[in-house]
Amino acid sequence: MEAILKFQLPEDQQEFDMAVKASDIHAALWDFKQKLRGHIKYEEHPAEVHEMLYKVREELNQSLTDYSVDLDT
Repeated sequence: MEAILKFQLPEDQQEFDMAVKASDIHAALWDFKQKLRGHIKYEEHPAEVHEMLYKVREELNQSLTDYSVDLDT
């Protein structure tokens, strides 16, 4: 199977850039998710900081779910 994406440049420049940078965006989100996990699991924080980190992580996970993005695939 083969898939080809075609863009009319310069009209579709933004869509082209998003397609080209998709793997970098994926890597950045995965890295951020792992950093949040590390801060929560391995670092000592006051309770309110820990709670806020957990909430940010849950918000990120919910956004990924809402957009059907699975960073582990």
